[in-house]
Amino acid sequence: MAGCGFVMGIWGGILQNILSLIFALLSGVVLSKVKKVKFRKLRIPLAPYFCAGGILAYWAVYAA
Repeated sequence: MAGCGFVMGIWGGILQNILSLIFALLSGVVLSKVKKVKFRKLRIPLAPYFCAGGILAYWAVYAA
């Protein structure tokens, strides 16, 4: 997160965090429905979502 914020600036870092947490939340909801487990009991790693959010935020900041 710090590396992405350093490269993209404050607004790119904030965008990365927002995108990452939205992706993690959506996949957590889908996994809890598929596995029929309560959402509170589900444990998912955040690192892959922060990587994906960083890539998408980088594209959004520098490709636009």
